[in-house]
Amino acid sequence: MVFHIKSPPFGIGDGKLKIAFLGNEKQVKNFLEIIDKTGISYKVASLIDAKFSPESPLTYLTEKQRTVLVSAFEHGYYETPRRVNSQELAKKLNLKSSTLVEHRRKAEQRILAQILKE
Repeated sequence: MVFHIKSPPFGIGDGKLKIAFLGNEKQVKNFLEIIDKTGISYKVASLIDAKFSPESPLTYLTEKQRTVLVSAFEHGYYETPRRVNSQELAKKLNLKSSTLVEHRRKAEQRILAQILKE
């Protein structure tokens, strides 16, 4: 079985490799079964039901960037007039306003970069 992942967010920290895998429930289960057979130890840090396709520009975002951007959209940040401002959204997400703005800015930049490359 071959898994194609466009450009998953990943990182290295504390001597560990952190990888985000995008797939449906069956694909993730199959992938973890393959990893189990190799004897590689792993820990599933979080499972999120992604409501977007693997071809979506959202796949280029980190989990935090996706959370902030999708929440901003769902709470009306991008509407005119705005239904929520950055401070209110940050409070809803238990983030500092400056942290929320930074995640949102980076997410917007990554998505625009993908759209404008096409």
